[in-house]
Amino acid sequence: MSVYWINNGTNLTVTFSGYKTFYATEGRTTGKYYWEIYVENVGGNLIGIADSSVPLTGTVFANTLCRWYYFQGEKTPPRTSYGSTFRGGDTIGVLLDLDNKTLEFFKNGVSQGVAFNDLSSFGEIYPAISTGSSSITQTTTANFGASPFTYVPDTLPAGTMSYDRSQILAEVNKTFILHQGEYKKFSSNWSTVSSTLPTQAQFLSDGMDSIAIINRKLQTLEPIEMTNKTSPLLNNGKLFAKSIDLTKYIDIRKIEVN
Repeated sequence: MSVYWINNGTNLTVTFSGYKTFYATEGRTTGKYYWEIYVENVGGNLIGIADSSVPLTGTVFANTLCRWYYFQGEKTPPRTSYGSTFRGGDTIGVLLDLDNKTLEFFKNGVSQGVAFNDLSSFGEIYPAISTGSSSITQTTTANFGASPFTYVPDTLPAGTMSYDRSQILAEVNKTFILHQGEYKKFSSNWSTVSSTLPTQAQFLSDGMDSIAIINRKLQTLEPIEMTNKTSPLLNNGKLFAKSIDLTKYIDIRKIEVN
């Protein structure tokens, strides 16, 4: 799925001056996503995220529905010291982790640290750019995943995708069980995820991290005293048994990989 800037057609390069804000054509509520903003020249650049209710004109420097990395090496709101300054020619990577509600920035592939961990109050979140200057012209180009990234940090958490979901940047193994024509997962009980081949997004959001729970092989035995002897040939002793919670197991006749 292609992602662009709202009110900018299919052009990922934006040149503007004055207090303006651009945000992406698609928002996200779950998952881990990475994108890059190439800075051609600086003009009070703000790079980060925003709620779709943020106005497209006017200053948003301190708007609480935004989270920004400012070109002077600060983050806002509130405006505090954060990381390195950035200039024309720099590439700013953005890692949005909606599973842990954090936002992290990278300058030319180097992490500047987690900038924000207070995203729980947001609903749907959009990549955004804006400016803290009323007069200086700035030009930036976004890459949401339609082309290879300039930098792919090796610290990206498992399951991170490009923002447009076209690339998996940090691999993750997820599993469903195909049982009686339905793809199922086990949490506290079995549930059906899909009756057709699950999508990539379903694997990432609902797939099981491990299928060890369906291993019915007994690893340990529990000793039980023998107190009811029906034969005079039996002396005191113990028998061994292990109870199994059968609600965790289904009769698996076939596993398919497509």
